[in-house]
Amino acid sequence: MENVKEIYQMLPAYAWGIMLVILAVIIGTRIWRIGSRRKFRRLLLKLIDQPQSAAAFIRKTYSPQEILRMSKIIDRSTEQKPQAKLPELIGADDIWIEQVQRSSQVKWAELILKHAPEKGLFSVFLAALKSGGCASLFKKWLEENDDLLALRRVALSGKGELFSGRKALDLLYDRIDQVREMAGDPEWAPRYMALKVLLHDNDDRSARALWEAFHDPHSLIRRTVAEEFWPVTEEARQKLYAELLRLLNDDFVFEVRKAAKQRILRDFKDLYILSARGLSTVQILHLLEQLDPKSDTDRNFALHHLGSTNAELQLPAARFLSKTGVLEKLFISVALSDREELERNRKLLNNAARVNVIGFLSALREKPNPATLLIAGDILKNKGEAELIFHLVGQAARLDPEESPDHAEIFNAAFECACSRGNDAVADYVARYILDHRKERRKIVPILGMITGIQPMSFVPVLLSLLKDPEFSERPALHEALVKFDPSFYLDTLIDIISSDREKYPHIVRISAFQVFGMLGLSSCLQPILEHLPILPLHNAREFAVYLAKYNGKHFTDRVLEILEGDDGDVRAAVIASIPATEKKEFIKPIRDALKDADPQVRSSAAWALLEYGDTRSVKDVREQLRDPVEFVRRQVARALAEYGDDTTLSYFRELCTDEYEVESVKFAAVEGLGRSKKPAAVSILVEFLKNPLSGELYQKTLSVLSYKKDPRELTVLIEEFKDAKTKVRTSLKQVFELMGTESEEKLVELLQEDIPTLRPYITTLLEETGFIEHTVRRLSHRDPEVRKRAAELLSMIGTAAAFRGIVLASRDPDEQVRIMVTRALEKLGTREGNKILEKLKQDPDRKIRKYTLWAIERIKAKEDS
Repeated sequence: MENVKEIYQMLPAYAWGIMLVILAVIIGTRIWRIGSRRKFRRLLLKLIDQPQSAAAFIRKTYSPQEILRMSKIIDRSTEQKPQAKLPELIGADDIWIEQVQRSSQVKWAELILKHAPEKGLFSVFLAALKSGGCASLFKKWLEENDDLLALRRVALSGKGELFSGRKALDLLYDRIDQVREMAGDPEWAPRYMALKVLLHDNDDRSARALWEAFHDPHSLIRRTVAEEFWPVTEEARQKLYAELLRLLNDDFVFEVRKAAKQRILRDFKDLYILSARGLSTVQILHLLEQLDPKSDTDRNFALHHLGSTNAELQLPAARFLSKTGVLEKLFISVALSDREELERNRKLLNNAARVNVIGFLSALREKPNPATLLIAGDILKNKGEAELIFHLVGQAARLDPEESPDHAEIFNAAFECACSRGNDAVADYVARYILDHRKERRKIVPILGMITGIQPMSFVPVLLSLLKDPEFSERPALHEALVKFDPSFYLDTLIDIISSDREKYPHIVRISAFQVFGMLGLSSCLQPILEHLPILPLHNAREFAVYLAKYNGKHFTDRVLEILEGDDGDVRAAVIASIPATEKKEFIKPIRDALKDADPQVRSSAAWALLEYGDTRSVKDVREQLRDPVEFVRRQVARALAEYGDDTTLSYFRELCTDEYEVESVKFAAVEGLGRSKKPAAVSILVEFLKNPLSGELYQKTLSVLSYKKDPRELTVLIEEFKDAKTKVRTSLKQVFELMGTESEEKLVELLQEDIPTLRPYITTLLEETGFIEHTVRRLSHRDPEVRKRAAELLSMIGTAAAFRGIVLASRDPDEQVRIMVTRALEKLGTREGNKILEKLKQDPDRKIRKYTLWAIERIKAKEDS
């Protein structure tokens, strides 16, 4: 007591205060814990009577840490009432399992084995592989449950968790037979646990179970043996490689194939060769999904299959090449100068886009070269962001399409994308470009043709501006572009232009507006169209008839007949010129009556219309119009009759060229009409014109018209006329063939192939005189043997001395096929006519020709002797 008193006197008062507070806290905490445990125990007892509500309250009120601290209370309460399954109700079993997995402490393992073995046995097994105490506890439990089902229960409580098979073998070595029996269990979990152990057992029985596991129905087991099985002998190693290759090619589970591939690359590089030879599409797909980004072989493998026609193979190949940056490299590293590489890359990238792999297009933002733009133009027509189209068209607009075909292709592809898939910003850009370059035909006409009718707010104002510009010349393209848009955006403007005073708009603008107006074919606009037809010149009115033909029914017929009874000659003439396209027979009689109309325009329109209708009863009346007092009418009738007349009608034109009382303009119109006629008789009549004195202008017109007569039937007539013509006409006809150019030469060769004996010498004469034979001889020195072979073939077909002169030159061609063709040609000279050609060639001024001719003759003789 003396000492206590001394201590009390030594310590200051505040120290005693702190000590008292600490003591109070300790005592209070102790009391709180006791109270908390009593409250928890009461809740557990209540849980027995009201399990659902009490369990929910405990889970909500107590944290996992607090429940963990109450483990002893839960243990004792469960011992008193085991049927209540208290740990499972409040989730204590899951908390213990989590703790044993984390710490491998024996106390948690004991609680699991005691109260939740079905759920936590595998967790205790895993803890036993890490902790000696848990291992002893686990072995003791196995001894107390000494049957095959004990290990099976352990396995079934697991979910395929990874564990060390080597340690498990040490732990379960005394029960290895039971482990082997589990390898054939119907459930996958026991098989998995058994095989993980058997992987480290050297017994042959274990090895047999492992080989069978390569065909196990559960993917985790196949994956496990693929990753961990390692046989001892070289023979077994080869067998393992075969099994791994089978899994890689044929297994339908990706994780198994992935494990097989990784194992092959790790341990069998000496055996593995990436090849698709003999594999099915599915097997190739399995290879494509696991290519190595660092391997050149794998990249080439993917490129090969991206270039195939199989979309199923293209997709994984494209995905791999996109992830490795190969597609982007193909996109940006190409050049127009290497056309072969360009076309290869273009095909590959288009294939990628077709299977929706287009990430490489983002490189378009990084100042691409022209070849990149060309490829992008192909792809962005169907795929890709509109923002990229803006970049594409902005770059392509800087190129001049007239500079090269490549630039034209890029330019057109870019603007096609812009017009078909561009957003509002792209449409605004294109519309401004059209306006700024409206005088550049090579740029504007293609763009107008690409407009699709979307973004009217961007395009319609610009198109109307061009329509109102009298200097804008590309009217047909403009009209086609405008009618693609909804008429509500511009119909008012068209009607205002058409119905305005003539002074307000130039006539070309009114014509343009009216043509668009008619092209729309709106039923609400029939009467304005009929009344304003005179805006069009008559020849335009006839072309316009195709749009008028859209209208039909009695309403349309009545309107037309009403106009034909009206006074205005211009309107009647325009309507008459247009209505044959409707093919309505009701109009023929009033048109026939119009042949005697006082208005010359109406008379000429009626003549045209009746011929276009094909009304044979009216031909005689139309022919009478050739005597009309008005030159304009005679001119129009002459052209119409010449174009639409039959052989009998055309015969009247034979005398027209010699009619000294007819003005030349009528003859000129007749020549134009004959030029448009499809009758072969028209050719003879035009040649008849050449036989008579003509003015320079009419002579040149006749030659020009004949030069367009390239149909085989017309050419045949021309050649027959050439055959029988006198020198003057023959010279004129030779000029006609020269005007025809290379196309006529091709047609003449086709006629030559028909082998018409009467025409053959004249065709060959024409080919000689137009220079075709000399041109073909020059092709015998072309670098391409196919071109040389074709040239020799043509010369053989022509068969003249000039042709064989060229053939002889080709007799020593380095290409065997060309020499064979030459030999066959020379063999044709074994006739009387052929000998004449040979004699002529042997006397040729060119020493080389003479030498080659003798050599060729010797060769033919040698062949005959053999």
